[in-house]
Amino acid sequence: MLKSEADRLRRVIVCTPNREYYGIGNLKEHNIYEVANREKALKQHTRLKELLSDFGGDVIDVPELKNHPNSVFTRDSAICTPEGYIKLFPGIVTRQAEGA
Repeated sequence: MLKSEADRLRRVIVCTPNREYYGIGNLKEHNIYEVANREKALKQHTRLKELLSDFGGDVIDVPELKNHPNSVFTRDSAICTPEGYIKLFPGIVTRQAEGA
């Protein structure tokens, strides 16, 4: 059980940017300034998952949500606590359905 963000992570939810993050039709609408380099982002994300696993973390990789490029940012939709989770409500209209 984590008591603060400085505690050791035991279970981590990530979302690999496979497709949705790169298929953004309207950058401004999604509050994205430029699309990341896909090859570089995937390489970095793979390395992040490896490191988390190497340090004993249970890495749970959830799929991107269709038509939600920002769904790769898993920490933005909820915060987990020992008593449960707190559902967050992003201010960007295109992200508000992610919490469901």
